Amino acid sequence: MTRARALPAALLAAICLVLTACGSPAGGEEPLVIRYGNIYPASTTFGKAVDRMAELVEERSDGAVRMDVFHSGALGSEQVHIEGVREGSLEMAHTGTAGIALFVPETALFEQWYAFDDLDQLARAFDDATPLLERMYADKGFTLLGTFYNGPRTLISTSPIRSLDDVQGKQLRVPGSDLYVRMANGLGARGVSMPLGDAFTGLQTGTIDALEGSPDDLRSGGYGSVAPYLTLDEHVYHPLSIVYGRDAWEALAPEQRELVQAAVDEVSAEQRAALEQANVDALTELEEDGVEIIEITDREAWADRVAPTSAGFAQRFGPDGQRIVEILDAAGRP
Repeated sequence: MTRARALPAALLAAICLVLTACGSPAGGEEPLVIRYGNIYPASTTFGKAVDRMAELVEERSDGAVRMDVFHSGALGSEQVHIEGVREGSLEMAHTGTAGIALFVPETALFEQWYAFDDLDQLARAFDDATPLLERMYADKGFTLLGTFYNGPRTLISTSPIRSLDDVQGKQLRVPGSDLYVRMANGLGARGVSMPLGDAFTGLQTGTIDALEGSPDDLRSGGYGSVAPYLTLDEHVYHPLSIVYGRDAWEALAPEQRELVQAAVDEVSAEQRAALEQANVDALTELEEDGVEIIEITDREAWADRVAPTSAGFAQRFGPDGQRIVEILDAAGRP
C-alpha cells in the first residue's frame, strides 16, 4: 500500500485506464506483464524496436510473458517514466539525461553538445563506460540492460538558422534537463524546457521558435508542417539507457531475466543499424514536404561556443564523473 500511494498519480491513472480497457487473457494462468514506457512515437526506430521486443518476449515465452508498450509519452514525460520505473508503476523504459540523470546525474556527460562526431564514437564510449554505469544505476534502484542510440540531434525552426548569429535569442525547446538548458544558452539561444508532447503546439503558437532532435524524431513528430527549416548542426549523439527497476528485475525468475535480456540485446543491435538509414529517409521526406535542409560549414565554431559551458558542467562531478570524462576523451571527443 505504501508503494502504491507513492507512485506518480498521473502515471498510475494512465496505466490503470489502458490496462482496464485491454482486459485479461481468456483462460489459463495470468501472464507476467512488463509495462514499458516510450516517450517517442511508435514510428521511430525506438518505437519499432520496443514493439519488436514485445513480440519476441511473447513469442519465446509462449505467451507466459507479455510486454505492454506505451508510446508517444502516453504516460507522461521522461521524468515521469523514470520515476515510475524506480517506484514500480513501470518495469521498463529507455531514457536519456532528461530521465536517468535525475538519479545518476553523471550520465548527462554523454549528452554534452558537440562531444561526438558520429555514432561509432558514442558507442565506443558507452561500451567502455558500461561496467561503471551498471554499478551506478544499481546503486539508485535500476538495472541497466542495454542502450538504444539517438542522433544526430539537429535544429528545426520556424525561421531559418543558417549561422550562429541566427541562433542568438531563439526560444529553443530542449528536454527537461539542466544540461540542455545550459548548452542552449551557451550557444546563444534561450533554452526552454518543456515536455516533447507540448512542442508542436509551442511552435504553432510562437511560444518556442525551434526545437531539436534527430531527423527521424522530427519527421515522426510532424514538426515540419509548422517549422519549415532544419539546420544540420548535429550537436548531440547520445545513448538512451534501457532500464528495468532493480527490485522488479531481481524478482523475476532466472529464465525470465534471460528471456528479456536476450530480446533487449537483439533489438538494440537492430535499432542502431536502422538509425542511420531512418535519418536519411527522414531528411528526404522532410525535404519533399517543403522543409529546407540547411547545412553548416563551421560546426567547429559552434562547438567552440559551448566549450566553456561543457568544461564548467564537467567540473561539477566527482570521481565517477571524471572517469566518464576520461572515457569520452578516449573515444575521440574534440
